[in-house]
Formats: sequence, C-alpha cells, structure tokens
Amino acid sequence: MPRNKPNFHQIAELAGVSPSTVDRVLNDRGGVSEARRKKVLEAARRLGTGRVLPSSVRGSMHFDIIRTKAENEFSRRMEQALQRVASMLGKSIVLHRSVWASEDQAPLVKFMTKPRHRRHGLIMVAGDTPEVRGALELAVGNGMPAVLMVNNLPGLGQNVPYVGVDNRAAGATAALLMGRFLRREGRVLMLTGLSNFQPYRERSEGFTQVMKRDFPHLELVGPVDMRDEEELAEAAVRSHLRGATPLVGIYGNGQGTTGVDRALGRLSPEERPVWITHESTPQHDALLRAGRISALIDQDPEAQAFHGMQYLLYANHDGPAPAVAQTRFHIITAENAPPPL
Repeated sequence: MPRNKPNFHQIAELAGVSPSTVDRVLNDRGGVSEARRKKVLEAARRLGTGRVLPSSVRGSMHFDIIRTKAENEFSRRMEQALQRVASMLGKSIVLHRSVWASEDQAPLVKFMTKPRHRRHGLIMVAGDTPEVRGALELAVGNGMPAVLMVNNLPGLGQNVPYVGVDNRAAGATAALLMGRFLRREGRVLMLTGLSNFQPYRERSEGFTQVMKRDFPHLELVGPVDMRDEEELAEAAVRSHLRGATPLVGIYGNGQGTTGVDRALGRLSPEERPVWITHESTPQHDALLRAGRISALIDQDPEAQAFHGMQYLLYANHDGPAPAVAQTRFHIITAENAPPPL
C-alpha cells in the first residue's frame, strides 16, 4: 500500500516549529525567517510530501564564486559560463566574483566564513590548503551549500560535491591519444603547470601511468614544471628539440601554449611533434585548425557551471535533485574544432 503523505503536524515536529509555520512556508505566504523556512523544507523533503516545494529563499539568491588568481582564457570562459547559466535558469540569481592570490589565506578564510552580504551558496575553484579546507568545512557545517569546480578536495564528503572532470582520466586519455597518434619512436616531453596544483598533478599521474603501461617503446621525459610561464615552456621545448633522440611528442597539462608554439617555430609537418594539451580556447582552437596542436582534452566549464548551479538550487530547495554529479570531458581534434569566431 502507498505510504500516507505526512501532515503539517508531522512536518512541524521534525522541523521543530509550529504547524502554522509549516502552513505559511509550504503555501509560500511569507513572514517566516530564512532559517526556519530551510528547516521546514528540509523536513518536508525528508518525509516526502509529494508536492512541489517552494524555494527556501524569498527574493534573490546570492552565490559567491571564489577562485585563486589565474587570469587566462579558460578562467574567463568559466566565469562567462556561470553567468550564462544563471541567466538561463530564469531565477533571481546574483553572482559575486571573488579572486584571491594563493598566498592570501587569512583574508580568504575570513571571507569564506564571514560573508559581507547575504549568501546562499559557494562555488569554489581554489587550491587545496589546510586553511581553505578548514574554512569550507566550517561554512558547510553552518549550513552553507558549497560546490567544487575544476579542482576536487578529496575527503570532504558528499556535502561538498565536486562537479568537475576526472583529471586523472583526462591525463590517461591524452596518453592514449599520444601513443596511437605516434608512428615513430623517440621522446615524449610532459610539461606541467604548477606542480602543487592538484588537477595538473592528477593529469600527470594519469598520463605517466598509461604511457609506461601501454607505450614502453616511447621515452617519457618529465614532468617538467614550467610554473605556467611561457618563457619556461619555450625553453624546455627548445632544449629537448636539440637532443640526440628525436622529440616526437609534447603533452602540456597547464598553461604555456604560446611558449611551446614559439619553440616549434617553422618545423615542417614531418618534423613537428604530436602536441596534446587541454581546454578549448580561441588560441587553442586556431592552432588545432592549423594543424599545430594535434588534440585537446576539454573539461567543459559550461557543463560544470550548469551542474554546480543545479546543485546549489537543489540545496536551497529550489530545484530537482541533480542527475549528474561529475562532468565528462571532451576530445577535440581538427575535425570537430569550433569554427573561428
């Protein structure tokens, strides 16, 4: 037999409020604090009322985008995606962008735990430090929904979902493409961005594992830490082009595209190494169409933005449960590269 739907008294008992408060919340009559609205809606959701629940927030929802300082084409694409998704959802969503230098731990922690305005959710794109972890755990423990994009912070549990891609699998896929694209033996140079940035580290691990397991005839060199600097990337490639064993492949898991392209210069198609890197950006897409980059692994920030926003709305009782927890990355070649803008 179907289970009876809970009545207002049962919801009130679980939420610790009066039945009249439950009535005002579920019928969206107002006059109830945001904290009590959340308690009532959480109780109604747990008991399964079978009805469409109102939002726990009256008026605009304010989400803070918190990321460490890294101005590049990908970060701009990600923020544009968040703005587009917020507009597309047709809700009264206000996004607050906050960029912090990695060394500014104390003010960042203060900002995370003591918001300057009404806040209904955190969108985190930050490095994994004890300070950030502690502040995030404190904010979530106090009832603040949070979601992680681009960089996962393992061990925080299901209360802080990660909606980015599997970076280890992305690096492994790059290695699989590299090995299958190559028709000659030689060295494969792996360039990494900031070696202490977890997504780069995971990509390097995935790439290394597959190269050593499936393509032992290729000599893997690196990872060479170029600290996301163009000059260091250029110098590393020029140095390895001069080696006795031919440089047949380059894998870049971070920034440094301009430096690599300068180093490769006017090499003929026969001399050029297979070059695989990450993210579809105007620069990368143009190099892909020109045949200079061989393939891209794109982490689809648009999908990450949608999944992250969907989770925050759900956490605020203003949307269905998210169907997808993690974003799939895409393989892009010259055949499916975006057209010029």
